[in-house]
Amino acid sequence: MKLKNLEIYNVGPYRERNMFSFIDSSIDKPIILIRGHNGAGKTHVFDSIRYCLFGNRVLNGSKEQDFLSDFTYKPKDENFKLTDSSSYVELTIEDPIENSEFTIKRGWKKNKEIDSILELEIRGEGEDATVKIKDQDAQNYIDRLIPYNYSELFFYDGEEAKRRFKGKDSKELFNLIDSIFGIAVIDQSIQDIKKIQRDLVKNADISKEYEILIKEFNKLEKEEILQSSKIYNLETSIEKTSFKIKEIDKIKDQLYSKFKALGGEYLKDLDKNHTKLLKINEKSIVLKEKLKRLSEKTIPLIFCPTLQADLDKLYKERKLESDLDTFKEFLKKAKVREVIRNESIQLDLNEISINDISDDKDFHLNIEISNHAKNKELDIIKKCFDDILSNLADEESTRNEINSVPIYVPDEIRKIKKHESRLIPLLAKKEKMIIELDILSALNDKTNKSKDVFLKKIKIGKDEDQKVKTEKALEVLLKYRSRIYDSKDKLLRQNLIDRISLLARKKELIKDIDINYKKKLVVYKDRNNRRIPKFSAGENHIISVAWIWALSDLSSKKIPFVIDTPMGSGLDELHRKNLIEIFLKKLSKQTIVLSNDDEIDDTSANLLKEIVSTTYRISNVGDETSIREVDG
Repeated sequence: MKLKNLEIYNVGPYRERNMFSFIDSSIDKPIILIRGHNGAGKTHVFDSIRYCLFGNRVLNGSKEQDFLSDFTYKPKDENFKLTDSSSYVELTIEDPIENSEFTIKRGWKKNKEIDSILELEIRGEGEDATVKIKDQDAQNYIDRLIPYNYSELFFYDGEEAKRRFKGKDSKELFNLIDSIFGIAVIDQSIQDIKKIQRDLVKNADISKEYEILIKEFNKLEKEEILQSSKIYNLETSIEKTSFKIKEIDKIKDQLYSKFKALGGEYLKDLDKNHTKLLKINEKSIVLKEKLKRLSEKTIPLIFCPTLQADLDKLYKERKLESDLDTFKEFLKKAKVREVIRNESIQLDLNEISINDISDDKDFHLNIEISNHAKNKELDIIKKCFDDILSNLADEESTRNEINSVPIYVPDEIRKIKKHESRLIPLLAKKEKMIIELDILSALNDKTNKSKDVFLKKIKIGKDEDQKVKTEKALEVLLKYRSRIYDSKDKLLRQNLIDRISLLARKKELIKDIDINYKKKLVVYKDRNNRRIPKFSAGENHIISVAWIWALSDLSSKKIPFVIDTPMGSGLDELHRKNLIEIFLKKLSKQTIVLSNDDEIDDTSANLLKEIVSTTYRISNVGDETSIREVDG
């Protein structure tokens, strides 16, 4: 599949008709690059493609009328009147599998109410091979070729993807995994079969001996419906809360970037200090373990010389015993016995003792520790205490830097602090709801298992054979679902680790990944099989890109990518280089990249030249927004 061109009319800053052609992309040069300064209109291009394909489903809960009202071209000059109040986005796509080309057009007019109309024209080979369909039929055709569940995978914003994939408990991530694995289809089939079972029991003429079982089943049915409703409400609330958290984070990031641009040293150092604090805490754990080991042996001996003397005596006795055993073994050898057979040398090995070979017949050890040994061990203990005190001082100093906001600061810091204060109760609320959801989900599982037990016991007369068939079908689907997770999991985890290794600066950044599909949790592990608690901004970006790459490889759909702000923030030069030379080059046969000028420096621009087929530059002058094709 290949995107051929995009036409937008009276959209965002684009007045009247504007066209982007994507036809020149190839395997060697798969990138179509669209560049411009911040606010030039790149995101309107990105949103045009997504809205054209998927309609109001990509609006994140916003009302379509509100979105279209903002999305429609508005002249800056209030005296300027448009000759046409209509707007549209139109996308033409080549589909080699269907051997056809189709054009999707989604248009609207800005009157008292804004209503959008979806039109689809499919052109095959031959004179009579053109078909036109509208609205839901058109949307069904589009969804068959490009499923909506894939929208966050193939059409994504770099910054949003980083937030989505760095979450250890991201529902969006696992919904995407289920879509790629085909689990979503299986789950729908399971729900359909369960509905058939319920209807069979509800409509059956059941004998009196099963009345008690029916009552219990109906009771469990009501409980399950109530629990499922509560679970849905909780998941919806968690999703809404997560969205609010993301929005606040996004605003914070924008303020953070603005403050950095203004030269705000406090925020510039904030991430560095948080990373430093993490390392200090790790060092603290190591030093405490070292102190614990010293406390088990060296420290008590240093401060208890009698114990040290006893230990020294024991060590010396063991050494003398070892030396004596070696000497006796030597004397027992035949060749040695021949040499000392002379009557003048009379040796009875059994009578030789430690005292015979000791320098001191009385075997008296001074209880004082040798100055050299004592000083050496005291130095080890002293260094350990010094390191602990130094680490505590570093921790206090770093925390003070984090907490010491300057008295005279720009508004951005006050705004950031204000948004942070909004985040704390939201995060606490989300955590509480997640715990409640876990408890309720476990209870719901138990209820469903009890329902299944009662259902198998109930006989429903003439429809019993059909009920048995639904039970077997359900059993087969559940086993198949489990097998899919088992078979795909290993491949996904290995793909992820390989992609991260290719893209990351640290080649063994992540050694293993645990994915819990039931609890919807992801745990990253290092080479020592320990959980990795935190990643840098650049590493988070690389991990999100690796997820997208790995999941797209597992997908059966070969869909072009459209990426807004691919570099994101927090990437160093090596990560940028890897994203361009490895990820963007190998990702797809066609990738449309929308990037602002701050993202692409001279080095990145030179690297991109090797894989870019067409470059567009967006410019704004007053009410005029122009699109022109440029070299590089």
